[in-house]
Amino acid sequence: MNTSIEVKENILIRRFEGDVYVDDIVGALKELFSSFDDLTAFKGLVADFLDAEIYHKEENLNILAEYLMENLDRLEHVKVATVIDTPLVTTAIMLDRMFKQVQIRPFTTMAAAMRWIAL
Repeated sequence: MNTSIEVKENILIRRFEGDVYVDDIVGALKELFSSFDDLTAFKGLVADFLDAEIYHKEENLNILAEYLMENLDRLEHVKVATVIDTPLVTTAIMLDRMFKQVQIRPFTTMAAAMRWIAL
């Protein structure tokens, strides 16, 4: 798995490529939190999985939810867009329902994600 991060139009964009597992996603969040002290300084965050093959297990939702719960203060009031074109879009929807302090929305295109965050 490879990841990259860029800032475009004051939006943090995290791109994932290759085989991605839940530990990779948690690791990317840890790296993001250590690299940026205040995520609210940005309009939002985009996690782009279009060039990734995500290996999902049912318990992954619980692992992600637990990590997000531990770091909720870092993401509170931050828009998080997930760009994904697989059935795993439901994971983003479920996480959004679990954490009312964080807005998490799935999109199938980068353009749609960027438009939503820019609103």
